[in-house]
Amino acid sequence: LNNRKNDPISGTLYALDRRLETIRKEQLAKNRASLRQLDSEQLQALEWVTTNITRKIFREVADELEHSASEGNGKRLSETVCLMLGLA
Repeated sequence: LNNRKNDPISGTLYALDRRLETIRKEQLAKNRASLRQLDSEQLQALEWVTTNITRKIFREVADELEHSASEGNGKRLSETVCLMLGLA
């Protein structure tokens, strides 16, 4: 994604990836008090699960953006994703 910064779809995907990771980390931090009871193995499992959730969300959006781009509608959908997630 980083090599195609001039491509609006790639830029949106890069920003989306960063935003999803920020949200994931913020939510884990917000719930730190209730997570203190977890041991290191459980914390690792939680990290794995939350990371995979964000990867799944990212992949769903990326697939749709790439499909839309192939049909000539990528810029519009990219702008919508940016607007919805505050990426602009």
